[in-house]
Parts: sequence; C-alpha cells; structure tokens
Amino acid sequence: MVPRPLDLLSRLAPRLIALHLSDRSAPFVDHLRPGDGFVDWAAVRRELETTGFGRPRLLELIRRDAAEDLATFFRRAVGQADIRLGRRLADAAPE
Repeated sequence: MVPRPLDLLSRLAPRLIALHLSDRSAPFVDHLRPGDGFVDWAAVRRELETTGFGRPRLLELIRRDAAEDLATFFRRAVGQADIRLGRRLADAAPE
C-alpha cells in the first residue's frame, strides 16, 4: 500500500527542515495557489497543528494566467495560504 501524503507528513514532521506547499487540480498539474485545486487544506492544517510543525513553509507556485500581474498573483497566493493554514506564512520562522 502506498502511504498517503498526510501519513508521510505525520511520520516525517520531526525530521523535516521546511515544507513546500502548493495545490493541484489533476495528476501532474500542480503548483497552484492554495484553494485553486483539490488539496484538503483543512486536513493539512490539522496535521501541521497535530505534529506541532513550526518550521518554514514555502509556497511553490506557477503563474498560469499571464493576464494577472505578478504582484497581484503573489499577494493572492499568500493570502489564500494564510487563510487555509490559519497563520501567516511570514510567521512560520525557523525554531
């Protein structure tokens, strides 16, 4: 049986240095803003809180809509991540 990503997070959280976050809408279609795909962000948030993970969290994104300027894209991505993770990404400083 293949482990689910949250199972891996639970087991590996004490050994992780940082966490790369992105959403996805289909297999091999990822690096979307949190909330633009199908990732269960409430479950991710619960797992991060349960494990006490407090290390850096990085958004790994690709801007697919060139009509949206980069600054707007970034502000929206960070805001969406903040809402879904229950804390500001900027507050996730190293221990």
